[in-house]
Amino acid sequence: MSVRRLLVSRYIFRMTIVSVLGSTPLTEAGDLCTAEWDVNIGQPGMNHWVYCMTARHHHGVDELYVGGSFSVAGGRPINGVAMWDGSQWHGFGDGLNERVLALQWFDAGDGPVLYAGGAFGFSGNRPVANMARWNEAEQIWEEFGGGLDGAVIALTIFDDGSGPALYAGGTFGQAGGRPASNLARWDGESWSSVAGPFNGSVRAFVEYDDGTGPSLYIGGNFSIANGQPAGRIIRWDGEHWETLGSGVTGLGIRSMDVFDDGTGPRLYVGGVLETAGGQPVDHLASWDFQSKIWHVMPGVNERVVNMRTFDDGNGERLYIGGWFDLAGGRPMNRIGAWNGSEWESLGEGANMVVRSLQPLDDGSGLALMVGGGFTAIDGHEAGAIAQWRACNPDLIGDVNGDGVIDVSDLLLLLAAWGQCPSRMDCPADLNGDGEVDVDDLLLLLNHWQ
Repeated sequence: MSVRRLLVSRYIFRMTIVSVLGSTPLTEAGDLCTAEWDVNIGQPGMNHWVYCMTARHHHGVDELYVGGSFSVAGGRPINGVAMWDGSQWHGFGDGLNERVLALQWFDAGDGPVLYAGGAFGFSGNRPVANMARWNEAEQIWEEFGGGLDGAVIALTIFDDGSGPALYAGGTFGQAGGRPASNLARWDGESWSSVAGPFNGSVRAFVEYDDGTGPSLYIGGNFSIANGQPAGRIIRWDGEHWETLGSGVTGLGIRSMDVFDDGTGPRLYVGGVLETAGGQPVDHLASWDFQSKIWHVMPGVNERVVNMRTFDDGNGERLYIGGWFDLAGGRPMNRIGAWNGSEWESLGEGANMVVRSLQPLDDGSGLALMVGGGFTAIDGHEAGAIAQWRACNPDLIGDVNGDGVIDVSDLLLLLAAWGQCPSRMDCPADLNGDGEVDVDDLLLLLNHWQ
């Protein structure tokens, strides 16, 4: 059959379906792309909480690194830190004996090294005071620079003008035996304080350039920084400290990220918050970089622990995790997505706290990795880790997942007609409404290749 005759036949087929079923024209069927939960990552997952995650692009794919209080990952004995290579979990020597709260890759000049911070004291029988780095050659965790005398909650890399350095925030008073009140800087050779004192914990970092140069935004539960009122958040450009209006009140900021809600990029902050810029808020607020004012948004009914910007195939959203079960007054179990105007739920959500979020492509497609203290996601068993898998809007209708939309997908959809117990079990339910019907058929035909 010629290409022209094939196209004509395909058009007649589509129009016949529309005519017989009396449904909406195909051009109005929309390009709905349905992301979905996948709990099948290294089953049975972890035996205890995942507190933090980071990723490294290596050999063409992303490797996932997770830290927590677990001693088993994927059924294997792995203490505190594990790596997912896309097919299985790997441990790191003797691991770390207590909670790992932050992970960060940092290159001090000798190649990238994995650093871990938390509230731990040992790796096997080796002392590692709340900070450790992985020695790949000797396959051990080692202390460096004298350690820290309190918990490390957040790690990031920032160049203050003198070269990239590893910044650590937490609840410590000394780093390497030197005074460093809750914020310290590691340059690869020694620890140093970064201004101070901070009279409360440092828990979150975000780097952003608002047009005046890169700055590090630092959040926590402090009210004094560098001897000045700080309102739980402060900006550091390497030379100057700047407050963000009157800041926020409450028990403090737990997480931050930059998200463009359609009106321009803003800094979103979440935690246990009561006011922002003097206005009442429900644990969430945003800072406008241009107007330099705080904005109120429909919040949540319990604390926010983590947030990340991610595109699941339908445009960027701000994903948040925490302890809440309501967002903007809607049921939203421990995880939700803010699209700039309203909250979107992710199925049934999680049965316990969501503590960490990390975009990742391990070779099987882009996903938002989700970690925490949960044992179920969307009603399915999940050992503290799962993934919210992005979809490809150009492949709506690819029921069998072979990368092509053709007659095989049509036959599978027709075989599933009227039968769909849940979205996870029913790839033919293209619009995710719980049924396989004419709307799904129209979506498939509209994307027929």
